[in-house]
Amino acid sequence: MATVNLQNISKTFGEVRALSPLDLHVKEGEFFSLLGPSGCGKTTLLRIISGLESPSSGEVRIDGSNVTALSPQRRNVGIVFQNYALFPHMTVFQNVAYGLEVKKMPGSEIRRRVEDILGKVHLLEKVNIPVPLLSGGEQQRVAVARAVVVEPRILLFDEPLSNLDHALRVETRAEIKRLQREVGITTIYVTHDQGEALALSDRIAILNKGVVQQIGTPDELYFHPHNAFTASFIGHANLFSAIACREYFGVQGLTESELLAVLPEEIILSNNSGKAKGKISSKEFSGSSVEYTIDFLGQFVKAHHPSSEKGLIGEIGNEICFSFDASAQR
Repeated sequence: MATVNLQNISKTFGEVRALSPLDLHVKEGEFFSLLGPSGCGKTTLLRIISGLESPSSGEVRIDGSNVTALSPQRRNVGIVFQNYALFPHMTVFQNVAYGLEVKKMPGSEIRRRVEDILGKVHLLEKVNIPVPLLSGGEQQRVAVARAVVVEPRILLFDEPLSNLDHALRVETRAEIKRLQREVGITTIYVTHDQGEALALSDRIAILNKGVVQQIGTPDELYFHPHNAFTASFIGHANLFSAIACREYFGVQGLTESELLAVLPEEIILSNNSGKAKGKISSKEFSGSSVEYTIDFLGQFVKAHHPSSEKGLIGEIGNEICFSFDASAQR
């Protein structure tokens, strides 16, 4: 396990600034995610940590040592790529053993380590199968095993689940979380998927346009966003102006420039109670809830209503009232 410290890291490509100067600290054994939309700089930052990219300014420190000028091989980091980067002509065993063979370890030690890690990722029974015959989820687990077996100080993931369907993503992320906890390795994980980051991470850094917007635990980011971008990106929060808050929801004390973030699950829907009214523009059933989009004064308000409550009449085109508990807003 290791700590990672980024000090005044920035990156420009010609005239384009990919990363504004930032500081970041990842704790020993932590599962830390870099989350943001496409093009926000998260993969660039991961490549700088790995040594695949050099920063325009600043230092990368692993366990206190300045590794900014070191190659990826000398940093002792493991990387799992989006496309897995497996050797298609090799078996599962040969893929996982490759890094150990490069280090010229004894054959008996290689076999012990490979079998141990394949047991941890539930692939021991497929040890001699060529990787092209595996499912996408199994190939991803081989990639993780290959990265972990060399016992790196840090494990880096770059959008590792984006090629999998939803069911496999949920299953594989649970495996990644379990393995990370079992091995105890410091992990930095890049994703654009909010649900993925919230489910996996101890802490998350949210990036937008090369700038860190907020760093915190999933709970802190979801319930206590520091700005409008974090509120809308991490929890799809509805942002109401100070005027709307006063006139329609009875919320006082906001300055004219302030916005109030209200989560979709905090919106209370009603057929006939509430000053705020809008027209339902979309309605989606998602199992435990029905997700409504309401056109309110030209703003689209998201609301989640329990699907078990049958009394609400809410069809597309209908007018509906809504409110929220002002005393619960922070």
